[in-house]
Amino acid sequence: MTPGTYISSAGHAILIAFMLLGWGFGADPLDFEITEVSIVTGAEFDALTSRPEPVAPPEAPTAPAAPEAAEAAEAP
Repeated sequence: MTPGTYISSAGHAILIAFMLLGWGFGADPLDFEITEVSIVTGAEFDALTSRPEPVAPPEAPTAPAAPEAAEAAEAP
């Protein structure tokens, strides 16, 4: 047998011993966060995600009236 076979056999034997004897597996579970969720119907989801229709302006804005040209200085 090759040295790799001996090393692999020893490693697997140690791993199986750890698993059977439970060494190292007595730790407390890690903390985790829970997110609250709620169930909505299809109609409620559509209402939440729908975009309102844009409101069109009533009419196109008109250009402001051109200012009247100032009359020349009045003659006395």
